[in-house]
Amino acid sequence: MASRDESKLQKEIPPRELNAYIGEFIITVRKKDSKEDYEPSSLRSLMARFERYLKKKNYGFSIMKDAKFKQARKALQSKQKDLKKKGKGKKPNASVALTEEEIKLLYDKELLGTLTSEILLNTIWFGNTIHLGLRGCKEHRDMCWGDVQLLQTTNGEEFLEYSERQTKTRTGENPEMSDK
Repeated sequence: MASRDESKLQKEIPPRELNAYIGEFIITVRKKDSKEDYEPSSLRSLMARFERYLKKKNYGFSIMKDAKFKQARKALQSKQKDLKKKGKGKKPNASVALTEEEIKLLYDKELLGTLTSEILLNTIWFGNTIHLGLRGCKEHRDMCWGDVQLLQTTNGEEFLEYSERQTKTRTGENPEMSDK
């Protein structure tokens, strides 16, 4: 909007105009330093930021749900598809699983094991992360008695089952935009 010399505040722009601005922005935005395209998920995050900003300013319309912003949402979907065809969206910063050799090395270097209380705590944290899917310190701290249960298969084989409770980021729902 600055490049268009638009001096109105976003909350004062009629939905039809804002829809066009957002759609054009999503299609043309690039990283400032490298002029490289953003990842598809980053564009989705930008839309979510716009949504939060406008909601905070009492804009009165949702760019994620209202029919007045269908063009902006279609621009996002189109740009995301195009970026995926170009090889983006493969989560370049995603974590890589440790190999068996790397895990053995952690035990050999006594970073994991039962030697001290600190090493034992590291081992429990590592096990909870690997086997229960806990991601951060908060999820580990928030575990309660009863979240992990010892159960048996029909063959009598024992196993542990983690009952995940809802969290801010894990609600069990799929985050989707409305296609109104």
